[in-house]
Amino acid sequence: MHYIQKHILKVLSFHKWARFRDMKPRNTDSNLYNYHLKVLIREKMVEKVEGKGYRLSPSGLRFVDHVSSEKFVPRPQPKILTKTVSINEQGEILLWPKYRQPFIDRWSLPSGKMHYDDDNVEAAMRREITYLTPERPSDVRHRGVVEYKIFINRELITHTIAHLFSANIAYNGEGRSRYVPLKELEELKLSPGTKECIQDVLAHEDFFFASYDIDY
Repeated sequence: MHYIQKHILKVLSFHKWARFRDMKPRNTDSNLYNYHLKVLIREKMVEKVEGKGYRLSPSGLRFVDHVSSEKFVPRPQPKILTKTVSINEQGEILLWPKYRQPFIDRWSLPSGKMHYDDDNVEAAMRREITYLTPERPSDVRHRGVVEYKIFINRELITHTIAHLFSANIAYNGEGRSRYVPLKELEELKLSPGTKECIQDVLAHEDFFFASYDIDY
């Protein structure tokens, strides 16, 4: 993003409304400034309202919510995921392999990031399950929240906040996902945090919160 556009958005991030001249960087050509302001309006980051001035649009508000106020660049933030524990009558748990880094090909619980258009965390969980099966999960329970950080050589790789659910999932075995006997979990290469999440759900009947650091 051009520095003039960043300047305009930064000014608007500290004001409900701003005038045309309030957003112009010092010693900047007026035509160049006007061009970049029009770009932000065209891209629906900034709105102009007659009689009031300029303000951030909903897209602009979302953008500034994910940048640092000092350097005005995107800042790393924890991931918010849903994870689902599904154990069938044979004592097997449903796992799927991670399709991308980090920790590609490691086995994990069915999971996925929340989206802005998800109504709530349960809706996000149900959406993720549709990637496995068209059958709706039953007996869905929000079991708890787990926060974990994963380190490699003391460097933070990922910081996750996971909403854990239990559910019955009618999965027919098509694809790479599969039900695995609980007693065989130790033999699998699990993604970091998977074992801990499973243990927490099995250990708690009531809603719980857990937090831990994991050296990978």
